[in-house]
Amino acid sequence: MKMTVVHFEALRSACADVKDANPHITPEVYTSNSIGNDPAVRFRWDLFYASRKRTGFTFSEYLDSHIDTAMRRIVGELYRW
Repeated sequence: MKMTVVHFEALRSACADVKDANPHITPEVYTSNSIGNDPAVRFRWDLFYASRKRTGFTFSEYLDSHIDTAMRRIVGELYRW
C-alpha cells in the first residue's frame, strides 16, 4: 500500500466516524441487497467518499488501487469482514 501513515490513520479515523454515525450501513447490507456490480467494492468506495470529507485530504496523489488497498484493510478492521 502506497499511502502515508498520516493519510492512512486519518482515513481510518474518518471511516470509524462514519461507521459510528451510520451503524446500520454495513458490508452485509450491500451484499444482501446486491448493491452495485460488486457489493464489496461498492461498499468500500461509498465509505471512502463519505469519510473523505472528514479528513481534509484530497487523496488525489494516490492511484485508485492504492486507495482500494487501504480501504480493504480498513473495512476488514472496522467491520471484521
